[in-house]
Amino acid sequence: MKVVIGGIMLIFLVFLLMIPRAISAPEPLKVLNAEGVKISSMEVIENKGAKYVQLLDVTKIFDGTVKSDPLLKRMTVTIMNNEIVLNIDRTYLRVNNEEYVISNPPVNISGKIAVPLEFLTEILPKVIGKPVKLDREKLTLQIDVKSSRVSVDKVEPQKSEVVKPLVGTFKLILDPGHGGSDIGARSESGILEKDMNLLIAQRIKDILKNEQQIEVYITRNSDDQMALEDRANFANRLHGNLFLSIHFNWSFSKNASGFRIYVNSDRVRMGTEPELGEMLSKLREGRDNASEKLRYLPQSRNLAKEIADSMNKIGLSGQYNSEAFLSMMDRLSMPGVLIELLYLSNPKDVEFISSEESINLLAQTLCDSLIAYISKYGN
Repeated sequence: MKVVIGGIMLIFLVFLLMIPRAISAPEPLKVLNAEGVKISSMEVIENKGAKYVQLLDVTKIFDGTVKSDPLLKRMTVTIMNNEIVLNIDRTYLRVNNEEYVISNPPVNISGKIAVPLEFLTEILPKVIGKPVKLDREKLTLQIDVKSSRVSVDKVEPQKSEVVKPLVGTFKLILDPGHGGSDIGARSESGILEKDMNLLIAQRIKDILKNEQQIEVYITRNSDDQMALEDRANFANRLHGNLFLSIHFNWSFSKNASGFRIYVNSDRVRMGTEPELGEMLSKLREGRDNASEKLRYLPQSRNLAKEIADSMNKIGLSGQYNSEAFLSMMDRLSMPGVLIELLYLSNPKDVEFISSEESINLLAQTLCDSLIAYISKYGN
């Protein structure tokens, strides 16, 4: 009888050993800013003896974007205006056309793209231009930048100053997009793009009123609908020196974020087919003085860069090298850009612009970039 009981106990013990033990989830990697304050966290994933984090978790820290090409197994990541191109299961990648090699390749884990921890220490510093410290024992990642979206109560707008004296008066034309029945984009909470565009333009004009050598004009000062041709004619009649068209963006994806700055060009980088780009170029050739339009492209690119740099300083990322055939700007006799400030389809962006402080911050930031441009290229 004792033998039977002992045999049963032995079988029971073997059965217990065969039951899979619950595996505790690995501790997340804490992301700290330069002051040691936690700003985010990332799940750490074990894969073939190496530790990984999800690529989307990395980009979220900087409000970056990820575009994937499933056929080529390729991802294009944009962080702070820098482009990273990487491929699944390949150890080499590119950062702004510079090639690098990491010890472990990006992988697809359960449908999610992950990068090794080495990516954070070897590649990320080259992208953001700041040191990154990884403590594997404490599982902390310290980044020498502030949180990607700067708190407005920690930013003290500085009064813009013209560094280089202007010769004569510089005429700045502000163009609040849309108006009247053309409302533009609309947030879920009911914020209308046309209203935000006008509000930002009016704030910029108010900030720059003390700059005696800069005259600011607005294409529309009220909720009126205005044709694109009329906007361009307004600017040309004033013999403006610079044109800024102000807009807000919208996307079917609520995760789409970041500013977009467009300049007028035949390169057509907004998804238009090359054949259409050639056709638009031919249309341009038929206009009077049309060939002279391209002479403003270098100055427009300079303005786009100045705006992007100022936006980066307050923690907003995006793209400034987008070029397209813009019918309104093609009629202008001056440099200019069209900026999509933020996304009205993104809840975080909408929350950000819902405060008076944020509106003032955006307006001041644009003023800073305009002043920077004028001081360098205004004469």
